[in-house]
Amino acid sequence: MQKKLLFSLLLFLSIFTFSACGNNTDNSSTATDAQTTESSSQGLDWPSQYMSTLPEPTSAISAVQKLNVTEEIAETDTTTQPTSVNVIMNQMTKKEASAYYDAIKAAGFEINTDENADGEILLVGTLNDTDKNPFLFGYSEESQYGNVSITLINAVYAK
Repeated sequence: MQKKLLFSLLLFLSIFTFSACGNNTDNSSTATDAQTTESSSQGLDWPSQYMSTLPEPTSAISAVQKLNVTEEIAETDTTTQPTSVNVIMNQMTKKEASAYYDAIKAAGFEINTDENADGEILLVGTLNDTDKNPFLFGYSEESQYGNVSITLINAVYAK
């Protein structure tokens, strides 16, 4: 039962992130858009301290979102332990997504959902780390959007 709850939470957070950060059809320009574009062109660092045994993708990282249940943790907050972390890649190519899909599959994680067809990828599973942290990798070729999410079991149970 607890495993189903955690997977449901992970899936909900990932869908929430997918819909919040997905393909934006509004072409208006704002200061925030300019900052996001600048960050994505430079790429952010892989948050290895949170991502356990997940391999690092080769695609440029445009955003790292740390969540405390469903509340986003401020970038300046260095004391709150996240319960999940989302890594967003707004310009991931199909080649990069396929390579990352292959790297995850080769890592030997337990895979619960494996869908890879028609330019869409969805992998949901459990890492082979000590805590058996659940993860999700999603990709849409149409929007060149990739998302890697992990739920940190120790932080969830500490709440």
